[in-house]
Amino acid sequence: SSIIDSLRYTFNLPAAPRYTVDDVPDMDWIQHVQESWTPIITRDSKFVLRFPWHEDSLVMKACQEMEREKMQAAMAAQFDTGVKREGAVV
Repeated sequence: SSIIDSLRYTFNLPAAPRYTVDDVPDMDWIQHVQESWTPIITRDSKFVLRFPWHEDSLVMKACQEMEREKMQAAMAAQFDTGVKREGAVV
């Protein structure tokens, strides 16, 4: 196949890479992608990557989830000091 030959030439491979061809399910790929890709929020919550199909409510839910995760991490850091008092770790 010309694609395999191109790979071999481009990467100067001694032999063609082995590969298999899988059957691709017959489905509505646009719907699948839109349902699978949620908004992406940066850890500092200063940047939101949203696609045109994302409803405002979905973006808000993703932002709230990121804030919840940050609060849980901050609480875990405060209570996971490892200071021993009378044989107990607090």
